[in-house]
Amino acid sequence: MASAHYNHPLPTPEPGSSTGAWFIKRNTISPQLRARLIEELSINPLYVDRDRPKPGLRAAWGRYLECSQAIDTAKAMSAAGNWPTEIPSYTEYLVVDIFIGKTTWYGSYVKIFEPIKESTEFVDMKAWLDEEHPSNQETEEIWGILQSTYSIEDMRAWVNNGGSLPRKKRSPTPDDRSKGKQRAHRKKHL
Repeated sequence: MASAHYNHPLPTPEPGSSTGAWFIKRNTISPQLRARLIEELSINPLYVDRDRPKPGLRAAWGRYLECSQAIDTAKAMSAAGNWPTEIPSYTEYLVVDIFIGKTTWYGSYVKIFEPIKESTEFVDMKAWLDEEHPSNQETEEIWGILQSTYSIEDMRAWVNNGGSLPRKKRSPTPDDRSKGKQRAHRKKHL
């Protein structure tokens, strides 16, 4: 029985070619292919640095928008027959790999940001993400809670909660615990 898996053919470089192989490992594009695709698709290099530490929420949003645009551009080029013939055929995975790991893209970015981009229910959040320095009042109105920073995990909770962050339960302080013990003691001795 033949195994079914995604296996992109590796082009053989021509003698004297400086392009080298287009893939480092199975389905991982080479720096040469990455640079070529960035140029072909007019991608903003700010969003393709995969070695940076975990990006902030607005940078992740920008990366999502830039990758989505690059996918649309590549898809249109391929459909029109304008995809460069000397590089591997267009696949969405090929474009995503320029920006971020495929698992992170499909497991997090698409699930979190697509509802914000596509839904009319979340237009205020989209505007907030697009704004560089929103006021504290705007931030609290959008999120429901004012925090110093917001993460992708906060955004996931916000989307899953229908457009607000669930209120975090406050940890009991030592005073709260002693008051609870005092109440229990009083009830016990009534």
